[in-house]
Amino acid sequence: MATKKVLVNNKIEVSLTDKNFLSSGGEGELYKKDKLVYKVYHKAPVSYERKIKELQVLSAIPNIVTPKDLLYSKQSSFIGYTMPFVDKAAPLFQLFTTSFRNRNSVSMQSTGSLVNNMMDVIQKIHDNSILMVDGNELNYMVDSASFEVPYFIDVDSYQTKNFPAPVIMPSIRDYHSKSFSELTDWFSFAVVAFQLFIGIHPYKGSHINYKPSQLQERMEANLSVFNKSVKTPASVRSFDLIPADIRDWFFRLFEKGERSKPPIIQGKILAVKQQTYVLAHFIQELYLSFPEFIGRVENNIFYSGENAYTVAGKKIPSAHSIVSFEGVNYDVYTENDSLRIFDTITEKHIVNDEIKATRVGIFNKDVYAINDEKLFSIKLLHIGTKTIASVQNSWPIMPNSTKMYGGLVFSNILGKYYVYIPANTGGLSLFNVFELEGYRILDMKYEKGVLQAVVMKNGSYSRFVAIFDSKGYTVKWYHDIVMTETNFTVLDNGLYLTLTASNELIVSSKLKDQDKILTECNIPVESVLFSSGNQVYYAYQDKAFSIKMK
Repeated sequence: MATKKVLVNNKIEVSLTDKNFLSSGGEGELYKKDKLVYKVYHKAPVSYERKIKELQVLSAIPNIVTPKDLLYSKQSSFIGYTMPFVDKAAPLFQLFTTSFRNRNSVSMQSTGSLVNNMMDVIQKIHDNSILMVDGNELNYMVDSASFEVPYFIDVDSYQTKNFPAPVIMPSIRDYHSKSFSELTDWFSFAVVAFQLFIGIHPYKGSHINYKPSQLQERMEANLSVFNKSVKTPASVRSFDLIPADIRDWFFRLFEKGERSKPPIIQGKILAVKQQTYVLAHFIQELYLSFPEFIGRVENNIFYSGENAYTVAGKKIPSAHSIVSFEGVNYDVYTENDSLRIFDTITEKHIVNDEIKATRVGIFNKDVYAINDEKLFSIKLLHIGTKTIASVQNSWPIMPNSTKMYGGLVFSNILGKYYVYIPANTGGLSLFNVFELEGYRILDMKYEKGVLQAVVMKNGSYSRFVAIFDSKGYTVKWYHDIVMTETNFTVLDNGLYLTLTASNELIVSSKLKDQDKILTECNIPVESVLFSSGNQVYYAYQDKAFSIKMK
């Protein structure tokens, strides 16, 4: 195990190991130890020591993750800094998608409060004669309980009196200004805030005279989604959800090229009547109805925010993740760093505190859990009349840089990207998906030999697809997509269907490279695709439908 020794404020020695590793990027590496994050530069500019000290004036603002202590090498060279670790927070960009908002009951009223709180913090930054400059959507977190409290991260990129900002993401740059200012900060904020309300970049959508990659040209021409000549995808929420005062500011900013500070959002944000969908290409039939909205479907179990339902319509109260074993449904979750497995028939725990775990997931109908530096599988067994859980295989991991997604485990191992996916022979197989290195992973899912990931690089979103077989995997890319979560399902015949944020259903095959794209399919983009055998379904709000081609 590699160990990196740093001196906090050139006095206290701290050892950072692989266990502490969080992530790496172009500037350096991040480590988490106790309640602090340590940023260690690959090669720290000599001047950054003074810049970090200038930024510490922001430490009085609780929403800003400000550099705290300086880090030095044994040779007393400046190499980085510490900052507080933000717990129980989600990446801000997740609020762009309607499916995430529905699944977490995020209201437009709370979004209005969040935007007001972001404005308040930005104003405080400006009051200290500092500019954010690169205030893109990756540089914010949001409290995952209320979704109203923002956290500002990547603060060392800010511009101070003596140190200009090094970079800015192209998608938030004000191309009408030759230098950075408070007004360019407010423009960048507007681009992010606009997406929080309706789910699309103000200069995305399609225009007959511009390619999807010509974002800068659209921004320079002030040709925004407010323009009647721009067609927006089905994932876009109603413009009526934007409060009138700030909507007028957005219009003057994006369409007219005006520059000014934003107004404070006041009053209630009115709900908008849900759109009625008429499907093109398909015949649909009602499959199931539920007493509440469904946000997730896994292994024929339907999950709302609080409960789960079987295909037979039976309610499983307060469910987390359900695994079925010999006709019995077991609720699997973690609590107080321990694995819990609850028998939904006897209403008793078969596992309570015996197995330590901080995270758990169901992959290919099997249970996998993480504790400290170990990923392990759990098998349910019958011993006499009792059902027990037994730990089976295990794999070493780096806990801070490992994340469970739908159907797989992703791990950033010192800058190398790996996925653990279910193997045909049981257990997990490990693959280095080097094609994704350098991208920011936004969402990921694996199902029946197909992996899809939504990723971001330089302000542009892409969909990555990997098809796995006995020889390895092959790759397909879809670039310049609208930000969305992964939403696909795989049929037993080898076909897989992907629902995009642009109102398209892409029909692909694991055996052929060619896609069939059904445009304007009108399946609600916030619905959840799933399948059984070769039958395709989608869950939307409180219903599930089967579909077949006309």
